Amino acid sequence: MEDQPRQQRQAAATQELRDLSSSTRGPSTTQVLRVLMLVLLSGVLLLLAGLSLAGTLIGLAVTAPLFVLFSPVLIASALTIGLVVTGFLMSAAFVLMALFFFMRMNSLWTRMGEQCTISGGERRDSGPSASVDNGNGKSVVAVDQQQLVIGNNYYVFLSFRGPDTRKGFADHLYHKLKDVGLRFHPNFVFRDNEDLPFGEDLGANLISAIMHSKVSIPIISKNYANSEWCLRELIGIMECKESRGQIVLPVLYKVETKDVRYLKGSVKHAFESRKYWSDEAVKQRGKEALSKAAECRVYESENFADGHEAELVDELVATVMRKQQEDFQPYLHENLVGNDDDVVEVMRLVDTACPNTRIIGIYGISGIGKTTLATIVYEKLFDKFDCRSFLRDVGEKLKSNGIEHVQSQLISDILNKPKYKVLDSNEGIKMIQTNCAEKKVLILLDDVNHQDHLNKLIGNGKFMRGSRIIITCRDEATLKSEYHKYKCRELNFNNSLRLFNIHAFEGKPPPMELASLSSEIVATTGGLPLALIVIGSLLKRTKDPKAWEEYRDKWTKEPQREVIDRLKISYDALEEGTKQMFQDITCFFIGTDHRIATYLWSDLQLYPRSGLQKMMELSLIKYDDNKLRMHDQLRDLGRCMARPANKKHWDYKRLWDEEAMKVLGREHAISIFLVKATSNLGL
Repeated sequence: MEDQPRQQRQAAATQELRDLSSSTRGPSTTQVLRVLMLVLLSGVLLLLAGLSLAGTLIGLAVTAPLFVLFSPVLIASALTIGLVVTGFLMSAAFVLMALFFFMRMNSLWTRMGEQCTISGGERRDSGPSASVDNGNGKSVVAVDQQQLVIGNNYYVFLSFRGPDTRKGFADHLYHKLKDVGLRFHPNFVFRDNEDLPFGEDLGANLISAIMHSKVSIPIISKNYANSEWCLRELIGIMECKESRGQIVLPVLYKVETKDVRYLKGSVKHAFESRKYWSDEAVKQRGKEALSKAAECRVYESENFADGHEAELVDELVATVMRKQQEDFQPYLHENLVGNDDDVVEVMRLVDTACPNTRIIGIYGISGIGKTTLATIVYEKLFDKFDCRSFLRDVGEKLKSNGIEHVQSQLISDILNKPKYKVLDSNEGIKMIQTNCAEKKVLILLDDVNHQDHLNKLIGNGKFMRGSRIIITCRDEATLKSEYHKYKCRELNFNNSLRLFNIHAFEGKPPPMELASLSSEIVATTGGLPLALIVIGSLLKRTKDPKAWEEYRDKWTKEPQREVIDRLKISYDALEEGTKQMFQDITCFFIGTDHRIATYLWSDLQLYPRSGLQKMMELSLIKYDDNKLRMHDQLRDLGRCMARPANKKHWDYKRLWDEEAMKVLGREHAISIFLVKATSNLGL
């Protein structure tokens, strides 16, 4: 109910904008003269057609006997036939021309009739459809909002007086906006002489563009107030500002603020020099719109940067881009779960009160929620920085496109130059350091694989004071010692269940028959957000308890394929010997003192200390009172590697529990294990 007054205001403003493109005072003098001229031309042409036909018939009647008498004479016959054919063709041509002018007259007459109907207060159900004289002798049509012919949401609308600025200031501003805008919008900026579809109605398109734009820039020049249609545009712009919150950036081009606000000087002269107004309401409301525009924050071309227009264009573009970036903040799922404590911890590391540059590294296994956490923090800091860059999947982009591509994207974001291209990585890092040294920047580098990549993207980290750089990675070793580090943690059971319910039941409580199964399935994920999202989304398709039981049994033995593929990225980063150690842990040594396992690996020359350190850095393992621990999903990954599903038990690389007993026999298996353990302990 609270939104009703606002909706009513918007509806009223929309109706006023529609009315701007339709005249309310009946047909104009120009239209009446056009109709009279067409009537006269049509009458003259019909008269000529009649005379031509009559002359042809009379000529035919006179020449017919001669044609019969002198038919052997070919020349006389040919002349006679030619005159007859020519006469009929001329008559037909005059008739067709007359019909064409009659159709034009009928069209104008119909529009004038509709216009008179609208001025009398009647509206057709299909919405307003009225002919308008725009002051230049061109008829325009306004249509209902649902029939607007553009159909595109332009970001910027430029309103300007063509003779004053079309080939100068407005043209420079237009192309600069278009250069930076095409990265986000196919139709970023609207300018009527280029973007109007051929054959469409001028009034409907311009009003549509105003209503569907986020930012309007009226360039009020010396003769702006002399154009009735420019004033219509300005009225529409100011209406949208008041009712829709449209951003308006008025440029006073070689005119003074007081002249625009109080209608003085050259602005007054231009306004009063217009002798004919098709709508007196536009004349009065145009004055008010000029005054309102001058009350906004204006850009005076003569006073800004001592009259350097290029700097004014750059400032306008930068302002528009800042507004635009606010609309393109990173998308965050509205049902993020369990990140509150993590966000608080990372924001403590960010410490916006600290004047120095800070680099924060967030690390952890794949699927643990590093990117989600970093995105939340980035969004919280977004409005505090003018220069921002969010580079997703840095490692993957480097692999497919090279370091130069990523450097180009980073520089483009910082400088707002979307077409910037780096050809050499050494020159790229120099360019990044040069520009970032002068700018307070916010940069998020997502999924960085190697420290060398950081050296090529942020170098030694010497940015302008107050800058913040956030990095996500799987390997803690990627982060330098001077960085502030945070390790992502698994979700607890309650938060895991909440995240699962969001994806499996759209946030609603599970049905009674699935409540227990939900808890059991969630327990198999070990609090890994990726697994919860993947499994929840998969189970959303069915609510059959039997199917859920099958999935539970399957995932208890083997994780979901998509989860394995993501986790395997960290596993693949290990050397071959360390991979063997990882599989040993998953199959035999979870909960075992790491010093005991070290004896075995040393005997096998697997370099256990460096291997364990690497697995720790990649968050593949952790210590709990010197005992080896790991995430359940990582345990299942290692066991899948040790016993591929396409092989028989006796072909497995490792055997444990019941499977070992089946293959080797219980007593033999126990004796092998005891002998191996005692020999490694030196007993």
